[in-house]
Amino acid sequence: MLAASRLSRLPLVICTIRLDVIFCKIDAANVDLKAFTDEFYVKLTGSHLQPVLDTLRYLKHETDVWFEITTLLIPGENDSDAEITQCVNG
Repeated sequence: MLAASRLSRLPLVICTIRLDVIFCKIDAANVDLKAFTDEFYVKLTGSHLQPVLDTLRYLKHETDVWFEITTLLIPGENDSDAEITQCVNG
């Protein structure tokens, strides 16, 4: 297992791998939820929102991993009242 200090500096990109294999080896995770619309995700990262949401649901319902969600609000991009409300209410 990686030391926490090294692990905290590694970006974790989850594709088509078994989540149980990853999350049975760690105690905590920080998930970067960039926005709450797929359009913004595609524009910003070239990826999609749904895999991130699926991972968050998996962490909550299928593991004992402590997880934190980080969201960076970018003025004029992902900070509308509607998007923030959608993000909070899931």
